[in-house]
Amino acid sequence: MHRKEIVREVMKLCQSQGLVGHEHIVLGIIETESGFNPYSARYESRYRWLYKPEDFYREYSSSVETEIVFQKTSIGLMQLMGANYRELGYKPPLPKLFEDWESQLLFGIKFFKRLYERYGNISDAVSAYNQGNPAKREDGSYVNQKYVDTVLMNAYYFKEDDGVQRT
Repeated sequence: MHRKEIVREVMKLCQSQGLVGHEHIVLGIIETESGFNPYSARYESRYRWLYKPEDFYREYSSSVETEIVFQKTSIGLMQLMGANYRELGYKPPLPKLFEDWESQLLFGIKFFKRLYERYGNISDAVSAYNQGNPAKREDGSYVNQKYVDTVLMNAYYFKEDDGVQRT
């Protein structure tokens, strides 16, 4: 899979998920989170918001502990947490995502849309995408301001280049 294929799929999915006009933000998240690497993964040992791991592990000849590890792992192009995939309805074994970049995008876009609808603006949604909520300091900057700035800068380049940045 090539970057251009991912860009085309993002455009299509943003259209179908009602995020028209925000495709460049999704591409900015992808660039920031994984650099367009669908095999990107990071175990987050302190992540604690699991989604019913006991409901999934039996179907996949796994243990509940293994399901928990995958739910505490950010997976794929948008580095969505395994628990978020589950909460949004992803049923197959979570490791299957490494070979399914379309699902990585679909569920990442659904998750971002949920945050955008909840918080009502792009900057808050981007901040929440990274840290769970758009927490701010006393001076009004985000706790994760560097992340927000990086995503928005990458998004700007994608918007300026019609989605092909660094192909």
